[in-house]
Amino acid sequence: MVSIVLACLGYINDVWLRFSYIGSDLMPTYAFGLLLLALLVANPLLRRWRFKAGELVTMLALAMMGSTLAGSAFFWTWPHPMIVPIDMQAGNVGWQHKDVIQYAPPPLMVDTEGGSEVVAGYMRGIENTDKLIDVGPLTVRFLRFSKVPWGAWRASMAFWTAALSLTFIASICAIVIVHRQWSKREHLAYPIAAFTEELLRSDDSPVNPIFRNRVFWGGFALSFVVLIINGYHAWDRGAISVPTVFDFRPLAQIPFIKQLTRFPFGGDWLLNIHLFFSAIGLAYFLSSEASFSMGISSWVFALAILPFTLRGVDFSGGILAGYLQSYLWFGAFLGMGMVVLYLGRRFYASVFRRAASLRARRGDDVLPREVWAARILIVVWAVTVLLLWGVGLHPLLGIAFVLLCCLLFVMLARLHVATGLFVIQPLWHPVSILLGLFGAAAMGPHALAILALLSSAIAIDPRIAVAPLVANILRLSDGAKVSPGRTAAWMGVAIVVSLVIALTFTVWFIYGTGVETVPNWDNSWAKVATRMPFRLVANRVNELDGVGVLAQAEKPTTVGRLLGQMKPTKHFFRAMAIGMALVMACSYLRLRYAGWPLHPLMFLVWGQPWMSIYAPSFLLAWLIKSVIMRFGGRKGYRSAKPFFVGLVAGEFLAAILLGVAGVIVYWLTGEPVHFIVRR
Repeated sequence: MVSIVLACLGYINDVWLRFSYIGSDLMPTYAFGLLLLALLVANPLLRRWRFKAGELVTMLALAMMGSTLAGSAFFWTWPHPMIVPIDMQAGNVGWQHKDVIQYAPPPLMVDTEGGSEVVAGYMRGIENTDKLIDVGPLTVRFLRFSKVPWGAWRASMAFWTAALSLTFIASICAIVIVHRQWSKREHLAYPIAAFTEELLRSDDSPVNPIFRNRVFWGGFALSFVVLIINGYHAWDRGAISVPTVFDFRPLAQIPFIKQLTRFPFGGDWLLNIHLFFSAIGLAYFLSSEASFSMGISSWVFALAILPFTLRGVDFSGGILAGYLQSYLWFGAFLGMGMVVLYLGRRFYASVFRRAASLRARRGDDVLPREVWAARILIVVWAVTVLLLWGVGLHPLLGIAFVLLCCLLFVMLARLHVATGLFVIQPLWHPVSILLGLFGAAAMGPHALAILALLSSAIAIDPRIAVAPLVANILRLSDGAKVSPGRTAAWMGVAIVVSLVIALTFTVWFIYGTGVETVPNWDNSWAKVATRMPFRLVANRVNELDGVGVLAQAEKPTTVGRLLGQMKPTKHFFRAMAIGMALVMACSYLRLRYAGWPLHPLMFLVWGQPWMSIYAPSFLLAWLIKSVIMRFGGRKGYRSAKPFFVGLVAGEFLAAILLGVAGVIVYWLTGEPVHFIVRR
């Protein structure tokens, strides 16, 4: 139930009202806030009947699934891509001239043959005289469920529900397979799981030991008080505030600094220093090399590309169209994927050998849940390729899309559990990589439209994603004595059921209010993201038409055309090879030399905007930890750990209370106040 409620509230809370976000990153605020309330309030009251660690882990797991749907991964932009581009084409002469919507097969878009009300009602709301309820000074209008043109949505909702459900199930299965390799053999850090285990550690008392520690309350008070003060300042601009952002952008007037910060998608943030309590607290649990590497990553990137920017190399480009940096990051992801496969090569070979019902070899250490996860994963991949083939995507491109999505999400999980980085935005997408590899003429506009829409739905903004969250939950399940396989199965059920119910609820809600009644940044981002697939298609169609090959490209895609007319983007292979080489070389040096200072995962995120924003917090945590280890040793490190747990806990509870305060203010005044603890 908690998963369904959080998913249904995603569009209302995160986009419409903009209270503390439900699912903006891999530490979902409300999921962890509810965990804290259970530990601090419910358990002391329940005493003998208090929640056990296993029950709390299960509840957290289900809340995380709802948070995934509520946030940037889905309801920040969806279901707009199924219908809003149709309205956009009506006002865009260029799109009308080429009729770019025609390149998306019918199941991907809403059927508009039922009348203009299908699109107009979604954009501006359906006029109705249904039940009105007074809520404080507000009048809330409820649209009758039957007034929504469900017939127009039936085919597209069925397709996208199937495609997304298969993606979620594949992510869960992949993490079940790698879980023991990462946690038991490679001993990755899992900082968020480590933080949660500190909260869940219990004895015979109704109050967990961490909450009886004064050091914990010191860290808690620092973050909680600062954020509450700043939250009040968001409502009353005349009140005091505590600075957590330090603007050094005037330094960009210095010629050398100006050149350093010229790269797109991150350069502007290098001199705008943000400090986040949660990032500082989690980075304390990392190895020194990981926190140091994350802390300096953006500046290293700026220095690395400085010679190229001085020579006029173009680093600009579209998010879905691909550009030089995106190929570099893709190469780093691919290189890390190869390193991960190499480190666990014997175990993964054993799992898939058993999954194929081949005879086990001596020494194989494979559990039944891993075998079944591998079997389900293979079936899900096959079904996904067939589903995409059914809407017109060539099987070769379908297989490539599935494998690229697997690489993206499994490496997101690896990056997350190894570094604790909880805001990751890779900025490469399956469509940009396939377009960079084959070119528009070889793929054709129909395949390009399908891949662009799929990438927009599945990977446009994976700051919160299923795979990393599942990785944390499985680690917590081990400590709480809960079956990881059973927990993973329930997470799969929860997210699929929540998707069906929340998608239906959100479509109904939007028809009652209209998209254009939400004039804020989040809704503007949703429109921008919705426009991206067809803007990409329109640009490539114009290019193909300009060189006289559009008619040929519009024919069905074939293997012969993909390989025969393959035209990789300039510098595609070179940039990809550099990214791979950096990761693999750094991985080798890290394994070969104990004192090697850089973590290879740095190259997966260096130069990205969110890494530029959070890097100062990682660097500060590294500095604090270094000082503590220098003067206090391991004993000092262990003694200070509750303080940093408190920093993170205080931020979560502040976010929950500020969200409640936002609801109250909205109830009393009718004006939403944007209490956002972190983006």
